[in-house]
Amino acid sequence: MKFSYFIWDYDGTLFDTYDAVARAYHRAAQQNGIEIAFDELRWLTKHSLGWAAKQLEQRYGTAAQDILDAYYAFAPQEETLEVMRPYPGTRETLRAVCEHGGKNYLYSHRDHASIDALEHYGLKPYFSDFITKDDHFPRKPAPDALLHMISKHGLEPDRAVMVGDRVLDVQAGLNAGMQGALFDPEGFCQGQAPTPYQYASMDALRKALIEDEDVPGDTPKEECP
Repeated sequence: MKFSYFIWDYDGTLFDTYDAVARAYHRAAQQNGIEIAFDELRWLTKHSLGWAAKQLEQRYGTAAQDILDAYYAFAPQEETLEVMRPYPGTRETLRAVCEHGGKNYLYSHRDHASIDALEHYGLKPYFSDFITKDDHFPRKPAPDALLHMISKHGLEPDRAVMVGDRVLDVQAGLNAGMQGALFDPEGFCQGQAPTPYQYASMDALRKALIEDEDVPGDTPKEECP
């Protein structure tokens, strides 16, 4: 196994959430009199919710905070556990980490809802710890949350990798002295992330980082969920 400790982003990495996010954001834009193509708005929100609001403010003159307030009002209706599902191969990948003696951790900018989603889909037992928005660490690419995880669990940084769907996820890992891996099924960040570890599917990631590069000492764990 290439790494022993996998720190996972939630939105767009473990779970396919961007369509639901974009639907809520699209309703927020329309409520504020903004007509914008859904696909373009989806692309903007993938950067970040705040960045998307600022882009719309610059284009249409609507206050970014008004857009965000409307989005947060619509989000509970669109971003449900039934529509935001794990990417294909996620369960198998998390299980493979455990079976090879590794550990999974969550680091999400979303609140406790990310942990609720893991529990809903039976994925929570694969994780050793969680950091979410509720822990109030500086946002990625600041390394503070990852450094806390390293210190708390005694992780070896050179055996750890931060996995996410955006360049800032990768950069956060590098800033914390670990590696970064890009999960990018849509090719959104193609050629932008400073890492050789770039994958378009969970199956490809699992085969490259967990199954095909075993090192001496990897021992399957019968107690793995």
